[in-house]
Amino acid sequence: MCESLPLLVAGKGRLCVDTRERLFDLLVSYEESVGDGFVAAWAEGLEVEEVARRIGAEASTATPCTFEDYAVGLEESHRDLDGVVLVRQVGNWVQVLQPYMNQVWDGAVLRALSEGGGRALHVGWHAHIDARLRYAIGGRIVASMPLTMGDVPEELEPYAEGLRFGLEDPTDPECVNPDDPITESESISSALVVAGRITGHELSDESLLSTHTRYVIRG
Repeated sequence: MCESLPLLVAGKGRLCVDTRERLFDLLVSYEESVGDGFVAAWAEGLEVEEVARRIGAEASTATPCTFEDYAVGLEESHRDLDGVVLVRQVGNWVQVLQPYMNQVWDGAVLRALSEGGGRALHVGWHAHIDARLRYAIGGRIVASMPLTMGDVPEELEPYAEGLRFGLEDPTDPECVNPDDPITESESISSALVVAGRITGHELSDESLLSTHTRYVIRG
């Protein structure tokens, strides 16, 4: 069992104990399908409209919404292979959440978000791809971290203190933490904490319930 910390955070319709899996659990509390696949990205020094352009979103589909109600009204224009992204300015960064499809997971998109000397990163997982964190600076990916492997790249070490990554089987004789094994959910949550440390803006109920701009990326 993951270690519980004393802090309590308000989840959607419930009070969630703050654990090592807390940010993954937070997202799933709003949208269960997030457990099967999701991408979150951040780009430094850009405006919302420019980020939407760089990720290939259709400007005419811009619609205000929150993460909780992002699907409202999509039925009229959305096609099965269209991606849905929620874009929001957070300080000097723009945050992108993609709860449907995974176009923002493309490495070329991440490089485009960091072109011009800025920084960009994304955290993603899907049933058919490894959970991973990538970090780009000035149009080049400088760190790519498979979350369940446990190794933290040098470029991310300053942001990963106190966090655990990997995937452990408590029945394996070589398991380092048999009484408290590292899960994929914890590794994903740790990656989201790293993103918050880099950007200065961690995911929270307040941020998810804030107004975003929803865009469609045509499939």
